[in-house]
Amino acid sequence: MKRLALAGFAAVAALAAVLVGCGGGSTPPPAPASTSGFGSRAPAAYLGSVTPPQLFFANLGGGPTPTPTPTTIVASGFSGGLTVLVTAPRIVTVTPGVAPGSFTVTPLAAGQTSLVLNDGSSAVVVPVIVGGCLPPLAFLNGPVTLGVPADRQTGVARSIGRVLFWQHNFIGQIAPPFTLRLVGSDGSVLNGTLLSLAAPPPVVPPGVPADAVWSAATIPPLNADTLYQAQLISADIACLYQMPLGTFST
Repeated sequence: MKRLALAGFAAVAALAAVLVGCGGGSTPPPAPASTSGFGSRAPAAYLGSVTPPQLFFANLGGGPTPTPTPTTIVASGFSGGLTVLVTAPRIVTVTPGVAPGSFTVTPLAAGQTSLVLNDGSSAVVVPVIVGGCLPPLAFLNGPVTLGVPADRQTGVARSIGRVLFWQHNFIGQIAPPFTLRLVGSDGSVLNGTLLSLAAPPPVVPPGVPADAVWSAATIPPLNADTLYQAQLISADIACLYQMPLGTFST
């Protein structure tokens, strides 16, 4: 007969173990005291089961607050009085489901946690992972940096026509899949085009690597005497919206 002492559940717990008594008439040994924080003794035998045995919520998007995508789990093989402990309540919430023995799990934030289903004589641990925003492949080249005009540059020509950005060249020539937006100090908003690969400027700013990946967006004429904040936005990747990249002024 195996023993499994439930210790503190931090991050993702190990997959639930199922321990069945071997040999007729054998008596399980006394359960050791639990320090897991769910207020009961650790069960000596794991006879219950949960379907699915683990949960993974993929890219939720939606900015800082994930879009709720509830999932149902079904418990079987337990006796009455089943309770569910969430070791990190800020990650998911659990509510009773419609069908007997079912529970609805709703993600709240990206991270890792575990569900501990316990009826006093058996228990099962269900690992849960809530994925955050998945950045585009181009981000593996590092941060997008304002190149021309440079960050905090003044006296930018109103007819500049386009804005250039650069990244390191870690994985090759890939343009970030974002649209440029310029927010002016006068309350104006100018929408540029989707970034596309571009040639380096005639004069490369100091500190930019020779093999940098350059991308550009065309923009409408700028307003006079206006400070602009450059932002990258995306209609498809909601959790990476309005990333500020720097400012320049006319």
